[in-house]
Formats: sequence, C-alpha cells, structure tokens
Amino acid sequence: MTRLWGRSGVWVLAVASACAGPREAPIPKSAAADAVGTSPVDDGSVDDDGERPVDTADTADTADTGGLERPEDTGQPEDSGDSPVESPTDGVALDPPWDAPAFSVFDQHGLVHTAESLLGQPTVLWFFRDTASACTNDACGYRDLQVEFENLGVQIVAVGPTTVEENASWAESLDYQYLIWSDPDATLAAAYSAESEFDEGNLRHAFLLDASGRAFLRYEGAVSVGADPSAVLADCIALYGSDD
Repeated sequence: MTRLWGRSGVWVLAVASACAGPREAPIPKSAAADAVGTSPVDDGSVDDDGERPVDTADTADTADTGGLERPEDTGQPEDSGDSPVESPTDGVALDPPWDAPAFSVFDQHGLVHTAESLLGQPTVLWFFRDTASACTNDACGYRDLQVEFENLGVQIVAVGPTTVEENASWAESLDYQYLIWSDPDATLAAAYSAESEFDEGNLRHAFLLDASGRAFLRYEGAVSVGADPSAVLADCIALYGSDD
C-alpha cells in the first residue's frame, strides 16, 4: 500500500493495482514471525550528545508522502479563486440582458401596446397565471406599493393570458391602477420564459427592465408562488433611489 496525502488533510490508503509492477516475494513465515513486535523500544538510553533519540517510526509527519511535501494545515478551506460573489440585489442578474421582443398587446382599457411602451423609464414586468386568488396576492402587492414604485420613476406592467374583458373587471374590482396586458397567444410569456410546463398558465416571474426596455434582473416565481413585490421594490430603491 502507498499512503497519499489528500487535500482535506486526511491520510488516504490506496491499494496498488495489479498492473503496477511485479509483486515482491512473500516473506517467509519464520521471518514474518520474527518481525512482529520489533518496533524500536525506548530503553531510556541517550545518544552521544546527551539527548534521548526520538522514535519517528510511527510519526505521521515523516511518513511516506510519495515525494510530495505535506501542506500546512491552516484549518481553512483552500481558496480556489472561483468563490461566487454575492449579488447586491434580490433578483437574478441576466447576463447579457434580454432585449424586448416584437409584440402587440391590449391593456385593460383596450389600448394597444408594443415594445416602445417599455422605453423611457424602468419597468417592472410581472407575469400572472389568471385572475384567481393566488395571483391576486401578487396583484394587490403591486397595487399597495405602486406609489413607491412611481416615486422612483418605475412603471408597473402585469401580463397574463386572460382577456381584455377579464382584466378590466379584475382591475375595477380591486382598484388596480397599473397596466394589465392581455397576452392570450403567450408571445410575451414565451419570450421571457414564463410559460408553465404543466398547463396554459404562466409562471409568476417578474422582471426589472431598464429604460431601454432590456430585462436585466429576474425574480423567479412558480405557478403557486409568485415573486415578492417588496423584493422587487427593494432593488428599485437600491438602483434608483436618491442618496438623501
């Protein structure tokens, strides 16, 4: 057997393979028996300099390391230089940012919107599944925080597969003042990878777009759980808030 030094500071025993070379001749039984218990014994004697000899036969520091120098054990993990850097935002950075696709949709008022509607100011573009209670949690969250977004110069746009009429009724019943776009053909949902794999609904993702309409932060949601509007607002405050 050969002892190899592992990076974690632990001795690892590796068994030599059969192809490593011819095996040594076995030790005769009599010689093996004589070898048992022949480790050096401290008999209290001293060497010529008056110092007691040190028994190093079983010292790990002097064991065969295969010609490799034993690294110093600092108790700290080795720095590989690839440690991830924590993002200063809650959103996942899109690198490179995503350009807005070509599209044409209607809002709850029946007005047409295209990619040009995303130009000129930052936009929170968030996707909802339907007008049921779960997505209403997200919708009301943006409603309650809308003034704070607007104070930062950020517009809010909701996108769902529902019809113009459904969106209009939904907005009126719960007093949503931001835009709700009807995307029944999933043009936008597909472009932003927000389509659910299980049905025709959307994953409740949110995206932060810059003033040129490019998405640079993504907030991941699911069918049952949406991205947190307050987390999106916190990033907008960090990015667009004043220093006062």
